[in-house]
Amino acid sequence: GAACATVVGQFSAFVWVLSHFLSRKSSIHFKRHNKWLTWSIIKRIYAIGLSPFLMNVCACVVVIFINRALLDYGGADGNLAVGAYGILNRTTMFFVMIVFGVTQGMQPILGYNIGANNFDRVKRVLRLGIWIGVAITVVGWIVSEGFPDVVSALFTTDETLVGIARDGFRIYFICYPVVGCQIVIQNFFQSVGKPQMSIFLSLTRQLLFLIPFLIIFPRLWGVPGVWASMAGSDIIAFVVAVVTLWWWMGHTMKKMELNARNS
Repeated sequence: GAACATVVGQFSAFVWVLSHFLSRKSSIHFKRHNKWLTWSIIKRIYAIGLSPFLMNVCACVVVIFINRALLDYGGADGNLAVGAYGILNRTTMFFVMIVFGVTQGMQPILGYNIGANNFDRVKRVLRLGIWIGVAITVVGWIVSEGFPDVVSALFTTDETLVGIARDGFRIYFICYPVVGCQIVIQNFFQSVGKPQMSIFLSLTRQLLFLIPFLIIFPRLWGVPGVWASMAGSDIIAFVVAVVTLWWWMGHTMKKMELNARNS
């Protein structure tokens, strides 16, 4: 039933979006004389879309490592530990998807103003986006750290599962406020036409840091080590994102500003 609901939901969304672009009442709709895809357009589409694609692929790979570690080190409660991760994952995605909504709203504004050499507005939008992103994940941190049992009760009534999830919330979400900043910075580079940097930042947390931590930490601390792996990768990925943004602002953007003034 859940699988059928997923398929029906996706198909319904597809029909709704397609009907919008086929309707002549919409301001932007398909016409016969519209320019069809060319290789240059396709390359630009792939360049921009490659970052979120790789991030989703890496997320799937990471879930395999996390579930495997929980089963291996969870003992008799290994299956319950996997269930607890499901609760934590759904909770974190609730707030992360809101941040993604903010970054998607920022994209056209950033893209337009970087093309128009309006760098002051680019900086203001980025600064505002970071503040909003951090505020959203701070709310998630307060909810998860302060009321873990209440959140878990939305998913299950099993007391053992609630207890495992409680420990997971306390460790996993300890660095959660910085996640909003990391996501905004990562999507900022995608918005200003720097997909390579966006891909790099998307891979740092999920491949370069998280998978090695998942190999090492659970051997030291068991299931709590799995939760600590995710928290540790979050804080390091945040530092890398901030340093990358600081370097790009101090070098590349300054050159772009000088070139715009000289021209």
